Amino acid sequence: MRPMITAYDWVPDFAKSQVRDLRVRCALEEVGQPYDMLYLQQGEQKRPPQRDRQPCGQVPTYEAGDLTMVAVFCSLGGTPLLDVHPTVTEYVARGEVRPAFARALADQSAGFTGAPAPTFAA
Repeated sequence: MRPMITAYDWVPDFAKSQVRDLRVRCALEEVGQPYDMLYLQQGEQKRPPQRDRQPCGQVPTYEAGDLTMVAVFCSLGGTPLLDVHPTVTEYVARGEVRPAFARALADQSAGFTGAPAPTFAA
């Protein structure tokens, strides 16, 4: 069975390279593992069946057969928290130039086909 990742169908432009499912996609691209995506509209994450997958109503989730993994990531890039850990900063930089990261980012961006939530529109 192919793994399935949930993600939003739209995010603001400034967030497109920062969304949490990108990390999961990048890992799967790195090892050549095909995967499927389930895109959610804003607000859908708070209702079943996503709420059944992730009780806090967050994305991403990762499912493969009867295995479901939920991750809550913290984006530290560009914050002073990483400045005190140069090894981690270098690791992140090395990862971002890998071809798998570029493929995952391209696949990620292709999925943004939804529209902004009415409360987000400027």
